[in-house]
Amino acid sequence: MQHGANLLSRYSGDGRVSMDLLPAYTWQWADDPGTLQAMRMTAQQGAQTGRTGCDIMPPMAAGDFLRRYIVPKVRPGARLVSIEPLQKVNEPLRQQARQAEAQATQYGLKVSIRSDAARALVQYTLNGQPVEEWITAVTSTRGTLGQVYNGRSGGMGQAFAYSCSSTYMFVERAPQGQLVSKEKLFDLVVSTIRVDATWQAKISGVEQNIQANGIRGAGKRSEIIRRSGEETDAIITKGYEQRSATNDHTFNSMSQGTRGVETYRNPSTGETIDLSNQYGHAWVNNRGEYLLSDQEGLDRGVVLHEDWKALEHVKP
Repeated sequence: MQHGANLLSRYSGDGRVSMDLLPAYTWQWADDPGTLQAMRMTAQQGAQTGRTGCDIMPPMAAGDFLRRYIVPKVRPGARLVSIEPLQKVNEPLRQQARQAEAQATQYGLKVSIRSDAARALVQYTLNGQPVEEWITAVTSTRGTLGQVYNGRSGGMGQAFAYSCSSTYMFVERAPQGQLVSKEKLFDLVVSTIRVDATWQAKISGVEQNIQANGIRGAGKRSEIIRRSGEETDAIITKGYEQRSATNDHTFNSMSQGTRGVETYRNPSTGETIDLSNQYGHAWVNNRGEYLLSDQEGLDRGVVLHEDWKALEHVKP
């Protein structure tokens, strides 16, 4: 499910350096052939009535998603030079996935979560000038183990159904040969992005309801789940409650890691703010302006001739 046009665009004065934030993309899949067929039937019926649903395709890691889907769609005809994992983001993502799986277990759910980040380097010609871009994507796959009907045996079995998404898809462009030198600038821009928590919670709720309705409809048509409606609803409701309980924490942690930020606290007011993690030290003045530096012993009063208060790191 593609969500609209570019969400953010930033350009230098001459237009040679730019950054775009692409809309999030979601899709679904299932290991069980009957469930998969039912998903496709639901999507076809929705399309006939004008409803836009999630695409049906297998789960993919970020590198595969960039190679197979995003690069051909966003930059058709561009030369794909390389795809590399973003290790500084992937380790926090793996830790968050394990935490979410453990929390799901507390609700009696068997959930498998895989998240990773990668970026593709592409080259092409724009207005007669050679340019190069990094196209970055973070993908997440949530597989939930559920009851399915085995047509061969006539009994019940278990199989995973998957809800997949790709977020934080950035396109960062510079003249060929200058991209690496602009990386710190791009990281700084990404670190300033703020996601409204209330809006994100509403979006997550809508997506989870769509997924739950799709599973319920697929179960009825293919007789995958032959239990009572009350028990089916209880399973879906429990999964929704679990996801809602962990959504804010997981999303915020993933957001910080992807944007390259860390949280600071103003000791005078108790307020917190996310700032770039590329520097290590931060200060604020009485006008609410922030100063970042990698020099621990920097004398702000002497250098800038005004009062700056040091901010405190907040552990995640």
